[in-house]
Amino acid sequence: GQPDPAFPYLDGSSGVWGYDFDRGGLVRPSTPDVMSYCSDPHWISDYHFTKAHHFRLADEGSAGDVPVAEPAASLMLWGGVDADGAPFLEPAFPVDAPQLLPDSAGDHRIVGTGGGGETLFSISFAMPVLADADGESSFVFVVPVRPAWQAALAAVTLTGPGGTAALDGDSDSPMAILRDPRTGQVRAILRDLPPQYRTAADATAGVAEPGLEVMFSRGIPDAAA
Repeated sequence: GQPDPAFPYLDGSSGVWGYDFDRGGLVRPSTPDVMSYCSDPHWISDYHFTKAHHFRLADEGSAGDVPVAEPAASLMLWGGVDADGAPFLEPAFPVDAPQLLPDSAGDHRIVGTGGGGETLFSISFAMPVLADADGESSFVFVVPVRPAWQAALAAVTLTGPGGTAALDGDSDSPMAILRDPRTGQVRAILRDLPPQYRTAADATAGVAEPGLEVMFSRGIPDAAA
């Protein structure tokens, strides 16, 4: 799997002091996090402990104390840079999800344009720095869809110090995301689909388990997908 771009400790450490009751001693903040690529000994960071705690609260039906943004019609934009710093974009997907936008501006920008070249959205952000990723990085944003450009989106462009990547009507990188509609859990991300999978209906018939929702895109979402 890809490293979590929101993980706060660049060296993959646990980041905080802990206490190991089995060994009867303190655990230093420099100890590798259990989700890092490092071997034993390891510990759990406050970041992953909090995520696990919130998951348990939600799973037990007690998530009322955890504020959750309301889902809305949105566009999922994701991509990153490779080990050489060159940017790339994955196919964009329409989703019903809470918005997820960058906390601050930076030296990368992702722009959506209409068929006439008009700017529909423009987001500046700093590419996350990931530990143990050999210079690679990734991001995911969920951008609320505005009715004025929902059907007008013709291209998405990512620019940064390493160059430019784009999605448009000629993009043909079919991808399907299989999702459990009851829990919202992503069950699979299917890349490099065979050429015969041209629409969401094709993907549903060819790859989906019964009961799973199929999200399909070749690059820019459209009504035919």
